[in-house]
Amino acid sequence: MIGEGNNTFLDVSHISKTFFASRGLFMPQHGRIHAVQDVTFTVHRGETLGLVGESGCGKSTLARLLVRLMEPDSGAIMLEGKNIYHFDRRMMLHFRRRVQIIFQDPMSSLNPRMTVGRIIAEPLKIHGIVARRNVKERVNELLHMVGLQPDAAQRYPHEFSSGQRQRIGIARALSLQPECIIADEPVSSLDVSIQAQILNLLAELQEKFHLTYVFISHDLSVVKHISTRVAVMYAGRIVEIAPRSQLYETPIHPYTEALLSAVPIPDPAITKKRVRLSGEPPRLDKAMHGCVFFHRCPIAKETICALNTPVLEEKRQGHWAACFLQPNAPAA
Repeated sequence: MIGEGNNTFLDVSHISKTFFASRGLFMPQHGRIHAVQDVTFTVHRGETLGLVGESGCGKSTLARLLVRLMEPDSGAIMLEGKNIYHFDRRMMLHFRRRVQIIFQDPMSSLNPRMTVGRIIAEPLKIHGIVARRNVKERVNELLHMVGLQPDAAQRYPHEFSSGQRQRIGIARALSLQPECIIADEPVSSLDVSIQAQILNLLAELQEKFHLTYVFISHDLSVVKHISTRVAVMYAGRIVEIAPRSQLYETPIHPYTEALLSAVPIPDPAITKKRVRLSGEPPRLDKAMHGCVFFHRCPIAKETICALNTPVLEEKRQGHWAACFLQPNAPAA
């Protein structure tokens, strides 16, 4: 397994998820959307695994699979040797305490009819980890922890800014004292200055509570700032995984190279070669043969890439890529 070891928290093995599409409410299904295809990776304790890729590549679907808000078509996610998709209700309650999620849009993920205090208190009551007489005090502690005043508990989500609502979402995720948080594009809808505040808050909370993060984003600059390792996703598949410095300095997969070449550099004196991709990402409702990146890849060979599907291989120590045309480097 990729990154296998005693420090593994989650072991994701060959996860796939397909959605059925239809023409309308009363029309029969006529196609399948292959949102996640044969994804394998591990999440190490205490790290931040960044997951990047363009819109529609399957990042958010994968996030929901990681916390079992969706059931996969195949594959497994192992937590301490046990497949979470085999957990019963009691075991799932325990899993929910250990793994939480922060959603991309805080407004749609917060109940508009509940006060902030009730939103944060709800998981405390469901899991019974705080005596009822102490719930209010715990809610105030959580609000303070994310930089909000105690009087916020009496207000409703629509009374807050987007950044403040995301802080409420973080407080709710922290309420059960989880070990791991899946953050699905938590700063994508925020202004740049607010993004920095939320990222700094997440970093402080990780250091204080020894949290493990899976941080999902399409912004490579943000991912570089916060991540320990980075996984690159394209058309439902993981095409490269590496430690942050290796991936940003010496990418292997052509898609990763193209993504990194598009990241703006704030210094006008520095120039870099732009890798421009032709065509469009493949339609996920069509059966694909060969490499998913074949039709856009600048170095693809039809005799190899169009006929065979590459799998993740360790090209350098700790650096995995799914590409036929990049030679294996000697292990460091």
